[in-house]
Amino acid sequence: MEEELPILFSIDSPYSGQSVGNSLTITGWALSSPRLVRQQVIIDNKTYDLTTGIHREDIHEIYPEYNQPDAGFEFVFNTFNLTDDILLRFLFEDENGRQVTHTLAITRKGAGMAGDMTTGIGLGGIKASNTLTGWFLSKSTKTRVRVYLDDNPIGDATLNIESNKISLANPEYMDSEPGWTFTFDGSNISQGNHVLRIEFVSSGQSSFSLIYNVRKSMLEEKLVIESNSLENAEESDTITVSGYYLSETPSTNLRCKIGELEPFFMEVGISRPDLEDKFPEYEHSAFGFDIAFDASLLSPGTNTLTFSKEAPAITTRAKMAIASKTQELIIASLPVSKKKTSWTDNILEGDVPSKSIFFDELKTNLISVIQDYAGAGIENEQNLISQVNTLFIGEIIPSRNDWEIISSVLNHLATVKELGNGYNYFLSDIEDSLGVSDLEKIKNFLDYIQTLGPDKSSVAISMPQPTMYDTVNVSASSNDNFTSNVTINWSVQPITPAEGTISFSDGTIEDIESYVLRIAAGSFEDVKKFSKTDSKSYKLSLNWHKWFDVLTQPVNLIAEVQSIDKRGNYSEIGSQNQSYPSTVKIPAGPKEYVVEWQINSGKWTQLSVTKNLTASQTLAYNTYGPAQYRVKTRDLNSGLETAWAYSNKVTLNNKAPKPGKPAPSGTGDYNFVNVQWKAVAHADYYEIYNGYSYDEAKKKNQYIKTTGLTARISNLNENTTHRITVRAVNISGFTEGSCQIRTKQRTPKTKTWGLEGVKTYRGGYTFKSYYGYKTSHNKGWRTENEVIQGEWVDYYEYGWKWRTGGGYWSWSDQAWGINTGYYIIDTADIRNTLKNKRIQSVTIELKREGTNHGWGTGHPIHWVSHNVTSTKRSGERPGVFGALKSEVEIDRNGISKITDKNTKTLITRIVDGNAAGFGLYKDYKGQKVRMDKAYMRFTKYLKVSVTYFDQ
Repeated sequence: MEEELPILFSIDSPYSGQSVGNSLTITGWALSSPRLVRQQVIIDNKTYDLTTGIHREDIHEIYPEYNQPDAGFEFVFNTFNLTDDILLRFLFEDENGRQVTHTLAITRKGAGMAGDMTTGIGLGGIKASNTLTGWFLSKSTKTRVRVYLDDNPIGDATLNIESNKISLANPEYMDSEPGWTFTFDGSNISQGNHVLRIEFVSSGQSSFSLIYNVRKSMLEEKLVIESNSLENAEESDTITVSGYYLSETPSTNLRCKIGELEPFFMEVGISRPDLEDKFPEYEHSAFGFDIAFDASLLSPGTNTLTFSKEAPAITTRAKMAIASKTQELIIASLPVSKKKTSWTDNILEGDVPSKSIFFDELKTNLISVIQDYAGAGIENEQNLISQVNTLFIGEIIPSRNDWEIISSVLNHLATVKELGNGYNYFLSDIEDSLGVSDLEKIKNFLDYIQTLGPDKSSVAISMPQPTMYDTVNVSASSNDNFTSNVTINWSVQPITPAEGTISFSDGTIEDIESYVLRIAAGSFEDVKKFSKTDSKSYKLSLNWHKWFDVLTQPVNLIAEVQSIDKRGNYSEIGSQNQSYPSTVKIPAGPKEYVVEWQINSGKWTQLSVTKNLTASQTLAYNTYGPAQYRVKTRDLNSGLETAWAYSNKVTLNNKAPKPGKPAPSGTGDYNFVNVQWKAVAHADYYEIYNGYSYDEAKKKNQYIKTTGLTARISNLNENTTHRITVRAVNISGFTEGSCQIRTKQRTPKTKTWGLEGVKTYRGGYTFKSYYGYKTSHNKGWRTENEVIQGEWVDYYEYGWKWRTGGGYWSWSDQAWGINTGYYIIDTADIRNTLKNKRIQSVTIELKREGTNHGWGTGHPIHWVSHNVTSTKRSGERPGVFGALKSEVEIDRNGISKITDKNTKTLITRIVDGNAAGFGLYKDYKGQKVRMDKAYMRFTKYLKVSVTYFDQ
């Protein structure tokens, strides 16, 4: 069963009181064991799921016990339609149903408040004395910063403390003293978990709060070292330290080093069942630790072994939040002494050096004595030093003439009595090197070396080429049929010691007593003694991690053999070397791994950089072809990298399956329908349209694209059954599902208007003060264009026909305009009634004065709209809005009832334009018609009926 750990989270952005613009980005992280199943934010009473699974290596390093490297989340939200004060409520719930919530107040830019806490309750929890600090900015007067513990006020902070950093970062507040501080006594607070709240209040009682989870614990923290090899640091290659560390939680953040030397092995949080009965008050037993250091890497002298732990500081932007920046708390320290061996040390311990080493030391001693005691009577000081230096340039064994110079130097020194103790010191130095104590013996020894014949030994090295870098074995595999995900794993092979054999043959001098084998490679040195009867073979194991620095130049493994005779004299008799090429090696220490991939042998692209030994990739739809992955190791301290290690090839075929079929349903209103459906598998988004043609619906704008599960289609006909289709879409195609939804029927309304004023024929065949239109055409108005170009005139007639000049009773054909009259109606009431209404039909009724009058009774009536609003417009041209043919004749009862699209147009001109009434004329169809046969007389009867719907 998975161990239950507390729910932890952090809201990195925004912080409480932050001022945001029209776009809000929320970032943070959350951890729980068992894992979280719900991570949500509630904004303006609407719940949104956070985008989770974002890699947070910084959090994984602080909380490795959760084993959740992808604990990050984010969410982007448009705040444009929200008020200035925005309340964010976060909810986190795990598989066991445990929940934690957090409320965060922010403001839109211009709301005028911001604040934060910069120093809070530390790693150790609530102490006897606790000090909190932070800052508070407000464009109105700052009232208070009040501190609550478990919703109980414990005091107000001291305000108006200078903080240049905050002031400079927020110049719009013009506040040079935004800081605050608060100290409280925690000695009487009960043990366990508590909620700390910081309330910021400005004038007008505007406020927001910061909320944190804090803890008070009385459990002892103690470190105990049970075993160690510190006392063997001078002789041992490895220093080991083990023990246990008592703490309230497993000590995964424990650190240890000697000086600046990091351990090459460290395991903490080891289960210690043997301590459970001894320390029952702790809720775990993961106290143990095992640590190992490479003692050869210690600096000479006294070093300090230090135990510490990283103490994460609680961030000021969310409760139970841990920042990545840490402070180091020292737990314990111990001294460690180390004396690094050298060739001089080997000599003092009885090991005999090679000739080259001996002569280097002899040269140094000679020059040192000459310089130190020059004032005691040594003549030609500089000449002597020059001669000594010349002896050793490029030579291992000086010539016999050189020895004569050395002997003369030694003889000269022997004659200088003023040297006193200085001379004795020099003899002591020589004795340390050669084991002889007077100058005569020294000279005899030097002469003896020159008399020795050649002493040869063949040296053989059998040492494999080492692997100078960490190797990684990479494998890649998919986890489902269509390879939407690929998992990449690799392992780091530690650099194994290079094991081999060095052998040599016996020397040629009979009085050889023993041999010395010197081995050197890089910073590695070793000396081994062999008796004359010993096997001349030496098994060597070189730990490259231990002995080699990062190799940027070739390195030689050198083996030198010296023979030692019965008198204690020695001679170099053979040597051998083996070269190792320049190869970068990743040293021991923290590492990260760079992962790249390619598909179809294309360009290598970086996939991730991680400290884990695994990575995953979610592939885009329709990714096809063979893919390969490669990994290299990078040292975090030096930045050096290994060569790439390559995985097997994986065939990718991530073709997305077609989405499932939606099953829509819905309800209809008068001119729109609401549609809903359940989510289907593999759908990236949905398209909703009305009708049987997807393309036609898009043209009519009766189409919607959404990632949601509801839609509304508008601009539909009433009382109509509509076929609504929901199309689930992804890159591989779409699947459709349809339903039938009927819109509702509105109840129409009808209103009738009567005649307000009429101008028409009066009595018999004569006119009485008739206003009308005329045209220049001699056949009367017959077309719309002629009507529009008409001219307004006043006519006064006393006979049957119009007088055009000449005699008073002269007859002639006249060009008639609106020859039957015009009507003025109550347009104001029509506009008020029908404005923004949907007109269904319009009926206009006119009544002829008599049923047997007029030859032109059967002619169709033609209409125009006009803007005449009074019965007197002499000398003016009225607005005419075009002629419309009704195609309706007058019946035998003298009634002309007109109901068609033209009548709707005439009413629309009144409702939406400035028309005031109607005018009438007749179509003579190209004939010349005498006046006495062409007129009509209408009564004052006019009836306008309109049927309409409320919008």
